[in-house]
Amino acid sequence: MKSNFLLKKALLFIICFNLISCGNDNDENITDEDLPSANLDKESETIINKYKSTRQWIGRWNTSSRKPDFIFLSDGTCLMDGKYTTGYTVGKWKYNPDTKYMTTTCGSWIWTVNDFDINQWTGISSGGTAYVYTRGYWNCPNDELLIGKWLNTEASISITFKANKEYIITATDTEFKGNYEVNTYSPSDWNDEYLFARYMYLSGDINGKMRVNYLDGKQLIFDDFEGSSETEPYKLTYIYSDFVK
Repeated sequence: MKSNFLLKKALLFIICFNLISCGNDNDENITDEDLPSANLDKESETIINKYKSTRQWIGRWNTSSRKPDFIFLSDGTCLMDGKYTTGYTVGKWKYNPDTKYMTTTCGSWIWTVNDFDINQWTGISSGGTAYVYTRGYWNCPNDELLIGKWLNTEASISITFKANKEYIITATDTEFKGNYEVNTYSPSDWNDEYLFARYMYLSGDINGKMRVNYLDGKQLIFDDFEGSSETEPYKLTYIYSDFVK
């Protein structure tokens, strides 16, 4: 009887030890193979998660009224474009998903968001007026927004950009791999410190240059006027994979 009791106690100890050991795993023990995205490394996943809760808002939002348009940048900067004035009013923006408040420090512009999709949202201002904002085009300066998977479903093409400057392009059932470099800058003759030009240079299975016309949280658009013959088939409009149904 006593030996059976000791045996049961030993087995119970082993089970508890294994459970505790499994529960103590942390991010430091995670390898790239453990990550849910098969083609992404840990550094890329970290960057993606950094913008996951705000990505859908990043970009330019236009209203058809005579009221200002707004640009929400990835670092929390808000640019209010008065349309009929020169330059921007610069402040901060923040969205609270629990209260559905979109707040800015640009004037007194605060909304309660009562309807949102990736291309349009409606907000009730603090004065009680409803405003509808539609996504416009903007080339955000933050190259980290490139990291992740982009899709053009019509052409059956996907492009994945990784933090280590590797790309993976999948066209139908063919996969191309290589490296990319990005040159993002604000041209002095544009006379606008918030307007940026961006060029991408590919090497590897596909070689050549492409100009990025627009980049925001949702869309990546390559200009079809510049580049090489190898990059020509991929100069399209891509949607970030999180927003493709």
